[in-house]
Amino acid sequence: TTTDPDQPRAIRDMSTEFTTYLLNKQLTANKGWNRFHWDMRMPGPWNKQKSRRFRNGPKVPPGKYEASLNTSGAKTVAFEFEIATDPRILASGVTEADIHTQIDFQIKVRDKLSEALQLQDHLEQQLKALKKNGNDAEKKATLEAVLARLKTKEGIYEQPKLTAQWSYLYSMGNQADQLPGKDAYQRYDELSRVLDAIIQELK
Repeated sequence: TTTDPDQPRAIRDMSTEFTTYLLNKQLTANKGWNRFHWDMRMPGPWNKQKSRRFRNGPKVPPGKYEASLNTSGAKTVAFEFEIATDPRILASGVTEADIHTQIDFQIKVRDKLSEALQLQDHLEQQLKALKKNGNDAEKKATLEAVLARLKTKEGIYEQPKLTAQWSYLYSMGNQADQLPGKDAYQRYDELSRVLDAIIQELK
C-alpha cells in the first residue's frame, strides 16, 4: 500500500486472492500545476464502501478519445488522443475484435457483480433494521439464510459465496487481454441463474 495520493493504493481481497488498485481521481483547482491521472478504465462495479465504489473497471477499448477541461471563464479546452493496442498483444494472435468482445463481457459481469453487491447490502440493511426495531423471527431467519448464500464469512479459507464468485469471475476477466473462453460464459450463465433465483425468492 501507499499513502501518496498520486500513486495507486492496493487492497487485497482474501476471498478471491486478487488485488484492487485504488487511484485518486480528483482534479483540484488549486493555483499552479494540477495533475490528473487516468488509468484508462471505465467505471467499475458498485461497492458499499464509497472509496472503492466504481473503481477498477474494465479497460477502455482502443480508439480515439477526447479530453476536455472547463476553465473558470467558461472556456473549454479540449484535445483528442488515441489509445492504441499494444503491438505485442496483436503479435500474440489477439485481435482488436477479441478485445472488444472481452470488454463487452467484462461489462456484463461488472453489472451482475454490482447487482449482487447491492442486493447483499440491501438485505444487510434490512436485517440490521429488523434486529433493532422488530421481533419477526421468521423474516430474520429468511434474511439470514439468503445472506448466507450471498456473503462469504469473515476469515481465510472460507467457501466463497455468490458475490465472491462474481468478483472472482470479474477479476479473472481483468487479468489479461484475451478472448473470454467458453468456460467463462458458462460460469456467467450459472451465476446468473443463481442470482435470478434468489431475486425471485425475495419477491
